[in-house]
Amino acid sequence: MLIGLGAVLAGATPRLPATFRPTVSPDRAVDPERARDALDPTAESSPTLVADPTRPDRQVLVNRVDRPRTGCAVRRSSNGGLTWASVDLPPPVGSFAVACFAPDASFAADGALYVAFTSLGSAPSASVTPAATWLAVSYDGAATFTAPRLIAGPRSFQLRIAADATAPRTVYATWLQAAATTSSGIADGQNPIVVSRSDDAGASWSTPVAVSPPARTRVVAPSIVVAARSSPVVAYLDVGDDRLDYSGAHGGRAGDPYLGTWSVVVARSSDGGRRWKETALGDVHPVQRFSQLRPPTPTLAVDRAGRRAFVATTSAESNVSQVVTWSSHDGATTFDARLLGDASRERNQFLPALAVAPGGRLDVVYYEAGADPTGDTVRALMRSSNDHGRSFSRGVPLSHAEFDRFGGFGSAEGLADLGSRTSLLSTARRTLAVWGDARASAPGEGREDLATAAVSWNDATPARAAARWGGGGLATGGVLAIGLRRIQRRRGRAAQN
Repeated sequence: MLIGLGAVLAGATPRLPATFRPTVSPDRAVDPERARDALDPTAESSPTLVADPTRPDRQVLVNRVDRPRTGCAVRRSSNGGLTWASVDLPPPVGSFAVACFAPDASFAADGALYVAFTSLGSAPSASVTPAATWLAVSYDGAATFTAPRLIAGPRSFQLRIAADATAPRTVYATWLQAAATTSSGIADGQNPIVVSRSDDAGASWSTPVAVSPPARTRVVAPSIVVAARSSPVVAYLDVGDDRLDYSGAHGGRAGDPYLGTWSVVVARSSDGGRRWKETALGDVHPVQRFSQLRPPTPTLAVDRAGRRAFVATTSAESNVSQVVTWSSHDGATTFDARLLGDASRERNQFLPALAVAPGGRLDVVYYEAGADPTGDTVRALMRSSNDHGRSFSRGVPLSHAEFDRFGGFGSAEGLADLGSRTSLLSTARRTLAVWGDARASAPGEGREDLATAAVSWNDATPARAAARWGGGGLATGGVLAIGLRRIQRRRGRAAQN
């Protein structure tokens, strides 16, 4: 039975844990040279940030490229994310017109790096035609990669991957397996979320097992983690009767989001992915439209012991978009819901990412509306919890320059898209966050860079950071945001005029 959020979240006001005294480094562009180039049209988003457990200062960042040509980006750092070097990922054998899209990454316990991605078809509608899913492996920290090997064939996409920390050569992949797609969406039918397992570092894969039951006919956007004792956990969205997004009935045009609700679902397996049990966490109200290749993805994290699990996504509550978190203290069996912030402040939040530090601290990075009264400007913030998600600290600004959320990819069509996810890495003393940032883009220009900032946990006070790529002060001002539904309606009318 689905849980209504209204009653559950009433009175969920955060408090500031006294032990949190973060220092924030100046935020910076992942590729500063390109970010300073006003003529560069590139739009990047949807990062995944991972660290080598054998060398924590060695980190890898993969992300989606939306323009000028659909693709992937892979970067490596040997200094804890201070600087990044681009890496070429080899195309699959018999490559398609677009060799790589929407990559994901995971490090194994022995330092092997798995990078998985979707290839797209070569038809004129290639941007919406998923072809296959692939895995490439690196044994030298992303300096070089093996040739990609096939995970699954036609119409497999929305791919995520997770290595098993207790078995270095074991890796799990989850994706949406569609029976048929259209030029704008997914055709109705049996299109389940599935999981496959490899015990030989991706050389071969088990027969995919459906995670979503047949009764859930419109499911999207899986995430996967592997808890202790080789127990995979998957979170996904059941969009119910939402044909607007699932089947692409909006035709990629701006307008109001679907007016019904979606369900957030978690499935868990205790036998290595052979059998699954699900828990429906609750209903959420959509805040914007999406395309089949770019759904907003729930974020999922577990602690080292595997007993505590956390999920977060966004819901339009009382005409305000709010980050909603769920916490489980019994191995992803039952969950409690919380609002990340105080709903009475009426500040829009969206696209969260979760990470659990070794000592149990739970960090959340997300976008929040800024000082512009229209609600169009946003910035990246982070909150933390030292009581396993029962309460959260006040928001710590990461991007100290606000930017127009309609300046990035999709802005020309009035359908803003800052990506499918943000990302972060959390250790006992440091949190590193990455997000899509459109501060260098004018409204409708469609540029988007990746930005990063580090938070150190100590007794210092928060440090001021650069407002632009290279200088400036802290952006200040009051907050008066309007609901995302109103923003979308206004942008929708503008796009039609």
